[in-house]
Amino acid sequence: MGRSNLYLTSIGQPAPGINMAFAVSLDRPFADEGGAGELFMMELPLISWLAHGSYDVSYTTDYDLSIRPQDQPVPRAVLFGGHAEYWGIPLRDWLDQHERDAGDMGLGVFGADTGYWASRFADPSSTGPRTLITYKDALLDPERKAACPSLTHYANAFRTLPCAQRVAASRPEQALFGVQYGSIVPGYTAYRLGTTVPGSLLAGTGLAPGTSLGGIAGGEVDHVNSIPPPMPGDTILAAASGLVTRGGAAASAEAVVRSFPSGGRTVAVGTFWWLWGLDATFASSHAVPAGFPALTANLLAFIAGR
Repeated sequence: MGRSNLYLTSIGQPAPGINMAFAVSLDRPFADEGGAGELFMMELPLISWLAHGSYDVSYTTDYDLSIRPQDQPVPRAVLFGGHAEYWGIPLRDWLDQHERDAGDMGLGVFGADTGYWASRFADPSSTGPRTLITYKDALLDPERKAACPSLTHYANAFRTLPCAQRVAASRPEQALFGVQYGSIVPGYTAYRLGTTVPGSLLAGTGLAPGTSLGGIAGGEVDHVNSIPPPMPGDTILAAASGLVTRGGAAASAEAVVRSFPSGGRTVAVGTFWWLWGLDATFASSHAVPAGFPALTANLLAFIAGR
């Protein structure tokens, strides 16, 4: 596990007043959930459900897509489950190119706090670069400083990238998938279907607009921000209000369905626990309705353009 990570360090400050590492090796065990990272907590319900549903799927990682996305075949749809917070800029470029601009790929974000930090990789080896670099204060990032000498203080996140990197000085998550990270919200709160959900997404589910999807909102949640403004035609798939953050502030969560003019289609569910609604034990204890798996299947069909 090491003694430093991107949140804290116990081996000295890498810069005055900074108590987190700027670079971490990938050659370490993953601590959460007994060494498996968050795979069993986050992605496993999706993996199991897709396998039992006989979907034609293949698997890659954020890491591979952040280094050489051009080596990947362009799929009908790409799905992110769980907590994909750290992306390389090439990954965001690839998604913008195919999902937003060309419209030849769908995107499903079945988690929250996705694509927040703009990261990069270094120290190439025969298996690829093994060091993840993330400066959460862009003033401390020599690469960003060199690209933008007039840089002032802000986080090194996609929503605040400096100096017009690629096409815009800011590339918020919401510009791609309709919502962006909002809050850490402990517990499980009922998510309610929006009142304008298209009938095609509810077909065969037994669900109606405005009904509860059970206690699947929570963990970390995304919401619709006023900047950038929502795209015309964005549909609120589900929402939860009156949430309380870990610090005691009020918060909300939203899931969004989006169609780009290019033909690209996106679903972003805005909560950590959507995928757990596909697990029978969790569903029974959190009042997840029987039609929830059918709703998720309809969302996959929408993303894939079917």
